[in-house]
Amino acid sequence: MKRNGFGRWGGKYDGYGGSIKYTDKWAERSVDGGWEKWGDKWDENFDPNSNGVKQGESWWEGRHGERWNRTWGEQHNGSGWIHKYGKSSSGEHWDTHVNEETWYEKFPHYGFFHCYENSVQLRQVPKPSEILEAPKPSETLEAPKPSEILEALKPSETLEAPKPSEILEAPKPSETLKAPKPSEILEALKPSETLEAPKPSETLEAPKPSEILEAPKPSESEIREV
Repeated sequence: MKRNGFGRWGGKYDGYGGSIKYTDKWAERSVDGGWEKWGDKWDENFDPNSNGVKQGESWWEGRHGERWNRTWGEQHNGSGWIHKYGKSSSGEHWDTHVNEETWYEKFPHYGFFHCYENSVQLRQVPKPSEILEAPKPSETLEAPKPSEILEALKPSETLEAPKPSEILEAPKPSETLKAPKPSEILEALKPSETLEAPKPSETLEAPKPSEILEAPKPSESEIREV
């Protein structure tokens, strides 16, 4: 089963109590190879003094071409009495006056702040002041021109090779260390400077027999006591 539909609504307010509102919607569906359609619409128009009209229509159309509709209306003049009337294609009809107060929407009940509070995704969109601006051409880095590159590489500003006088010279043969000659080695090792062996007079002599202490001899009395 296929379905289609359409709807619109709107309103205008003059800010002094006068308003115009309207709505119109319809739908259709596929039934057994045909289409059924139905809808309704209404509008109201009031001035700041509560004088105005409300009217509308409901309708239906079958897949074989049959039709039905009903229309209605209300006349408001601020007297406290409302003239109501209407009819339908099925034979309905009415026309009467009713003691009722006139009511209509003088000012919008659903304003900007209501829309803003209910628009979650809309409030997530960043403000223009919060969006980073793209850099201006004058603020971007430009590639250097060929003439500027050559200017930066002047020969006078490049590193120069050291002059020959600034290079460290290798030591001359006269400045290097020479190996000592054999005569200089022998001179350093003269016999007079070597250690001499001690003389016989400086060595320790063994004690003479007379200098050795003799052990005391036992007396005859000690021998007897033993």
